[in-house]
Amino acid sequence: MAGRGYRSRIPKCWMGRGVVVEWLDPAGYVQESLSRVKPCRCVSRGVLVRVADDHIVVASGQYPEEEDDPTVDATAITRGCITLIRRA
Repeated sequence: MAGRGYRSRIPKCWMGRGVVVEWLDPAGYVQESLSRVKPCRCVSRGVLVRVADDHIVVASGQYPEEEDDPTVDATAITRGCITLIRRA
């Protein structure tokens, strides 16, 4: 996959474009060995639809009939959990 990846700075020109986000998902464990407790590595693919100070939103599906507040299938990812984001 060509192109440069970022961890904290997300280029504004990526809004509305396809992205691949690698991130660490906080995970809960019950009655598990301490050595196995860690965040889970995740990869999300979709269109970057929001960049906020504390999170981003990646939509895997969009229903364009509703222009003002469209219905989406999306993932909100806390910026501190992102390990890499790059164009798809």
